[in-house]
Amino acid sequence: MFTLRHVIEQYMEFRTQLLINFVDFRKAFDSTHRESLWSILRIYGIPQPFVVFTKLHKNSSCCVRTNAMHTTFFEVVTGVRQGCVLSPLLFNVALDFIMRKSMKGDETGIKWSRTHRLADLDFADDVAIIAENNGLLQQATTNLANKAKKIGLRLNPDKSKVMSIGRTDMYVDINHVRLSLNLGMSFNCGVGCRKAVEPRLLSKLYSAYVSP
Repeated sequence: MFTLRHVIEQYMEFRTQLLINFVDFRKAFDSTHRESLWSILRIYGIPQPFVVFTKLHKNSSCCVRTNAMHTTFFEVVTGVRQGCVLSPLLFNVALDFIMRKSMKGDETGIKWSRTHRLADLDFADDVAIIAENNGLLQQATTNLANKAKKIGLRLNPDKSKVMSIGRTDMYVDINHVRLSLNLGMSFNCGVGCRKAVEPRLLSKLYSAYVSP
């Protein structure tokens, strides 16, 4: 979040256009193709014994429990296991793979250094795609959607939001917003964060001085 705020502040200082797409995936942890995940682990050079160990995700089943009873068990064939300490790591490996495949190109993202460009910022299943114009943002988003679909991930256009810094004329096929809340921090066109910080401070003060 610090990096994203720094990027926004730099673009506002130099009065240049910046577009950010806050991408949302539909049920990200539950829909990843497991066979695709094992293949990605091997591509990344993960030792075969570890890949075999992670395949314990296979043949898993679940049921729905109520106060009086539970349903019959049903097989779960996609996604990483809920509550498993390895699940976030496994998902991040899969997400990193599709982001690297999607964000290729000399014009992708923004210039970050003399030799590198910054195209996206990721944390868990929260992804922010960065571009300097509408066409490049739409292209990067389309590339991500196509690559993600191959491993079972689907973008949620209703919850994905685009923020424009510097200009307001938007032509990308995604919702345009003036404020976005990510990981408890709000980002808006003026880089303000008070709307996110004040409620959290008030909550802490209430817990410290009012609640027993």
